Amino acid sequence: MIRLRAHHLLCTRGFQGYGYSDEFTRNMAEIVEKLRTKRDELVEIIDEPDDICRSCPNLVDGACKCERTREKPISTYDRKIIEKLNIKPRTILTITELETLVSEYFDTFEKLVSFGLCVNCEWKGGCGYYYELERKGNRGENSRTCE
Repeated sequence: MIRLRAHHLLCTRGFQGYGYSDEFTRNMAEIVEKLRTKRDELVEIIDEPDDICRSCPNLVDGACKCERTREKPISTYDRKIIEKLNIKPRTILTITELETLVSEYFDTFEKLVSFGLCVNCEWKGGCGYYYELERKGNRGENSRTCE
């Protein structure tokens, strides 16, 4: 089973091979590959450090340094996504089920902006998902970069 912070449901859709460190990038690439190929794999959605975070240099003693140093803690985005998907923390779904949910709720740039997601992300300049939704604008065309 893969454990994912809710906001990583969006990050993994647009991952382009960038990261905080080589170790982080390798780990992220492995998880993204699983999400793209093992559609029946179970994923637990959480609002705390996850399997991607385990290789992040910002993870210190099991806690994210960014939670304390950012204006808006990262867990705020996790909770916002969990709420929009109408699930609870620790919900377990298959990758296919998650893909359906994310595609339904976060399929346009307008929705990302209205939900306050991604627009202030430090990685948006290198994010394929953000770029694709922004490029398509508010036309509502469904974009999936993680299949």
